[in-house]
Amino acid sequence: MTSVPGAPQNTRGAVYGLGFTRTELLTVAATVAGLVLFGYADLHERFDEAHAVWRAGAEDAYVWLFAILRAVPILWCRRYPVFGFAATLAGSAFAGAALAAVVGAPLPWSVWPWSPSSQLCVLAALVIAGWEVGRRRSIEMATAYFLLTLFLETVRPGYGFSLSIGSVLAGSALAVGCVELLRDRRVTRQALAVQEERTEAERTRRTLLEERARIGRELHDVVAHHMSLIAVQAETAPFRITGQSPEAEAEFQSISAVSREALNDMRKLLGLLRADSGQAETAPQPRLTDVPGLVKEAGAGLEVVGDLDEAPPLIGLTGYRVVQESLSNARRHARGAEVSVRIARTEDEVRIEVRNGPTVGEDLQRAADRDDDPTEGQGIAGMRERVVLVQGELETGPTANGGFAVTATLPLGSRA
Repeated sequence: MTSVPGAPQNTRGAVYGLGFTRTELLTVAATVAGLVLFGYADLHERFDEAHAVWRAGAEDAYVWLFAILRAVPILWCRRYPVFGFAATLAGSAFAGAALAAVVGAPLPWSVWPWSPSSQLCVLAALVIAGWEVGRRRSIEMATAYFLLTLFLETVRPGYGFSLSIGSVLAGSALAVGCVELLRDRRVTRQALAVQEERTEAERTRRTLLEERARIGRELHDVVAHHMSLIAVQAETAPFRITGQSPEAEAEFQSISAVSREALNDMRKLLGLLRADSGQAETAPQPRLTDVPGLVKEAGAGLEVVGDLDEAPPLIGLTGYRVVQESLSNARRHARGAEVSVRIARTEDEVRIEVRNGPTVGEDLQRAADRDDDPTEGQGIAGMRERVVLVQGELETGPTANGGFAVTATLPLGSRA
């Protein structure tokens, strides 16, 4: 089986140097414990049958020793697959040899060379080790198991040779089949994880493009207004200002023509953005003076310092969108928390602060950190792009009381 490029590996969460995650370790440890207990009961019965009389003491200790020697190496089959499988196989063969040494008569296939508990230990080790090493090595380990069975049966023949060989072949085939199913499931899950990651990346890219397109449309509306004023003022200047020289009148006509040409070119360049957005937006672009209504609708508190009426259009639009997105994030992640908005205008800048209470500020921090989530991080990413566009600064992060704050500083000295 080939691995999926970029797929997540199972080493994440590995503990105690065994290569398992915590869940896997608990499962394998429970399996090993079960095999030890079952192995004790099974070997107890086999020794009793072979020796005719069960004696507690030395034989009891031997049984525990063999049961542990066979099962415990399974814990290392993930980190050291070949070593773990070989140790389990050797421990099982050692237990079989100990049984064979008890009596001199030929043993039945259920005792020699493998008891039922020995076969379960070997097959469990084959599944876990084979999951790591691949199909070819799994088949090689199963072949080694089969060849060792033939060798032991040749060295000391027992009853039921066909049943012994048949049980080994059937068990090995079942184990290799389980390995293939588990490996295919893992590869499928890894491929699905990679596909989901690519889908999230594509969704993130599309979200950013949509936000940039929206910024472009809004920028067009703001700039078009100024360009139209330039064109109109240049056209009417000869009528409003008398006594101009022919050169001045020609200059005004040139300014008017260039302004209208630039306005037409900009409309053509941004026409696709309008087309992609479906129905064109005909409402005026919001300004800072529209923020109080937005805050009131959201049920948040508002504090205004300074005059917001004379803020430049692009600064006002950027500030409005920052407040709008911040309120949306607070409503999404901090339901029921108190939200406050503060807008302070000075001669040099407009400073906007949006704070929410300590309900789920941690969730909003994750939203700020996770730029790959289009439903969370892209809201903050979009705000940051808008603020950078007007040469401003945006700060986001948790507050001292466990809430979350968004602070935007928009310089009035920028060419907005």
